Amino acid sequence: MVKNLNIEKIRFDGGKLCLNYINTIHNRLVEQGKDYLQSTNDLIHWSFRAKVIDSDTMKTLKQNALGETDKSDAFFVEAINLREILYTLFLCIARDKRISDRNLDDFNNLLSLYFSHLKIIHSSTGYREEWNYPPDSLYLISAPILKDAYDLLLYGKQNRIRECPNCGWLFYDSSKNGSRRWCSMTTCGSNVKALSWYHKHKTTDI
Repeated sequence: MVKNLNIEKIRFDGGKLCLNYINTIHNRLVEQGKDYLQSTNDLIHWSFRAKVIDSDTMKTLKQNALGETDKSDAFFVEAINLREILYTLFLCIARDKRISDRNLDDFNNLLSLYFSHLKIIHSSTGYREEWNYPPDSLYLISAPILKDAYDLLLYGKQNRIRECPNCGWLFYDSSKNGSRRWCSMTTCGSNVKALSWYHKHKTTDI
């Protein structure tokens, strides 16, 4: 498989796993924003970078995707559908709008499908959750993303879920005073400030 170098460059500015996954489109504010995820291989690679899976699991999943292309292609469609369901859901929250019944139904249907594979097990430190998918299942990628979205929706501070006004990325504002405006000050924040400075001085020079 050819490595998508864009996956190596993608930033993780969302502050939450599910928001980082939503942000795998370069710019959400343009009609045909560049999608970093073009294949199951891209998704596997991104999941490794996002620390959803380890290197051994990444190798196993890539081998599985190569050997069962029909299944991996079908999973990729499901995974992108999951991303867009989550985007619609959290965009409503970021814009302080009511989530539609249809969007909630879509989300709840996914919860019913995935959470039947979630269990609690003993560990050396007490109890922890574990997904009982086979070790070569691609759902080991999407399940933690959905669980993170579930946790954020129920237990996160919804007024801290924001939309970057420059690129449309969603992020969780964990700053002390809750004043974060941009997905990243080094990219969108500095770009907007530079543009504002340019227009200000251009007007002054006329």
